[in-house]
Amino acid sequence: MKYFVSYISAFCAVTLLVVISHADASIPYKITGEVISELPEVTEQDETDAETDGDESDVVAEESETSTEDRALEPVDLSDAVLTISHEVTNDEGEVETAILVEEHFDGTFDYEGVIDEATEVKITLRVSEDVEPMEIDTVIGTGRDIHFALLDNSGPDDGFTLLGTSSYVLNQKNKFTITGDLSFLGDDAERTMLMFYWDKIGADGESHRSSVDVVTYDNSFVIEGDTSIPQIADLYVIGSHIPGFFLTLDVVLEPQGKYTVSQLGDLSEEIGVSSESGYHALLIDSWQQDEDYLALHKTLELDNEWLQELIRTGAEDSDSEITDYEKPADSADDKAEVVAVSTTPKPAEGCEDAVAETEEEVAQTKAVVKHQALTSKISAMKRDLDNRRSRAIKTIAESHKDPMARYLAVRLNPWSRSDYAPRISILRELETDLEEEFVSVHVTPLIGRMEQAAVKASNDSRLTVGQRVPAFSLANYDDEDVALFDLLGERDFVLIDFWASWCGPCIADFPELKKLYTAYNDEGFEIVGVSIDDNMADWKEGVDEHELPWVNLGELKDWGGPVAVSYGVSAIPAGFLVDSDGCIYKKNIRPAALKEFLVDRYGMDESLEEPDEEIEETQDVSS
Repeated sequence: MKYFVSYISAFCAVTLLVVISHADASIPYKITGEVISELPEVTEQDETDAETDGDESDVVAEESETSTEDRALEPVDLSDAVLTISHEVTNDEGEVETAILVEEHFDGTFDYEGVIDEATEVKITLRVSEDVEPMEIDTVIGTGRDIHFALLDNSGPDDGFTLLGTSSYVLNQKNKFTITGDLSFLGDDAERTMLMFYWDKIGADGESHRSSVDVVTYDNSFVIEGDTSIPQIADLYVIGSHIPGFFLTLDVVLEPQGKYTVSQLGDLSEEIGVSSESGYHALLIDSWQQDEDYLALHKTLELDNEWLQELIRTGAEDSDSEITDYEKPADSADDKAEVVAVSTTPKPAEGCEDAVAETEEEVAQTKAVVKHQALTSKISAMKRDLDNRRSRAIKTIAESHKDPMARYLAVRLNPWSRSDYAPRISILRELETDLEEEFVSVHVTPLIGRMEQAAVKASNDSRLTVGQRVPAFSLANYDDEDVALFDLLGERDFVLIDFWASWCGPCIADFPELKKLYTAYNDEGFEIVGVSIDDNMADWKEGVDEHELPWVNLGELKDWGGPVAVSYGVSAIPAGFLVDSDGCIYKKNIRPAALKEFLVDRYGMDESLEEPDEEIEETQDVSS
């Protein structure tokens, strides 16, 4: 017996030593880096073509004209490049400080190994030169994965700085998820495809914080790891650097210990899907996306799309006799609904008839004839059917599944139209009593509040059409003086009400052209009223000063939820309303190019108005 007791005692002692050694064990990590050239290769023929037989003055002139382009094609200069790897630590006084792990010259290659006590968030910073903004990568060391970064030396003005092949952002192994993918089916075009992944992380305060990682494929493959304490809907963006216009958005239903595979969808040439063998993703996504009938319909759509593009390229006409009519399934929602022609255009407000008359005349003049009508109609019908199959599958889960979490996630996938908030709010109200109280207070109830506000905005947005009158409001100007909109309108012929924010890039991009238009037509009776939706006065006033905005500047300063922004249905900025002295809307969501056309037509060309240096995209916006 005493031998048995001795054995047990020795075993416990060894076990304790093992536990202690593991607790104190340091975790090894490795970080490597390189430069990948995206510059076009220069052949001997190119060099020969670059030679000139002219005299020296001709050569100098030619060099001065092309020097900017030549510099863009030169390899990145790393003579002053500095690489820094750092992380935050809390000192004995509870203050957060930055600790430097590595700081050294970066000559194009980097190889570093170290140890750390636990998984730690780090920032990899590369400053190529003093006059260039540093590039940064946020990642985690101590996850069991090596970190490999790359400086992508592009021919354009901006080089890329990204993780290569693997992104492991895991701080809690218990809640780890893994997404792997092999895009070899895309061929050589998949080389250096960019993956951008966004999901919510729950902080110690219980609040959600948006996290994101970027990674570029290595040998056409990638691994993305992270952690999530709750099931949630995440977004994966796939951007092909060598495939013009290749941009896909994929839903991923994340959950702890989830494993996901990104691969070719069926045998479709460029369609990518995310699949999982189990869990909520399999229920909510794979159930319809991997269905044989769904994949077969998608294949037919792909072939008909290729046919349509060929017709457009060659200028040939399609023939109705060659196109098989598309038959919708018998249970299609389109077949069940009775089609009733209803006009959704409200009558113009009293005194605003001129605004509507002008719009109708413009539409009549720009109406175009649709070519390849039969094939286009067939393709549109198939797209609607695919969307309906997805919607029906997810709606069924949202409305009647026995698992309340599955219902919540189905609502987050939104199988209804974007502005149809009522069914989502109704289901979420039911789930407030079915899900855990803490989850409801952090995720469900706030979501209901945001949706209710969005529903009000959507209603207001649909109501404020051309020919209607904008809501009245009063806001403080830059000098803290109240300005009433309709008092100002009465003094002007036309006013652009421009909703913006100091952080909105597209808004700022519009300012140079708006200032030209303001200078040219302000004396003619044209005014601009900028309404900032910043959430604090300092940012608003700093933006006004920095961009030297010469018009009437008002600040609501309540982010997206301010009463004025809500009453105007503002859910994306820039949002511009062109109104007359009575507040009648002549143009909605108008941008500088269209505004210029309107003002020139109304007042004539002013000599002080110069053409913009570059075309401003009319479709850019920043959504909430």
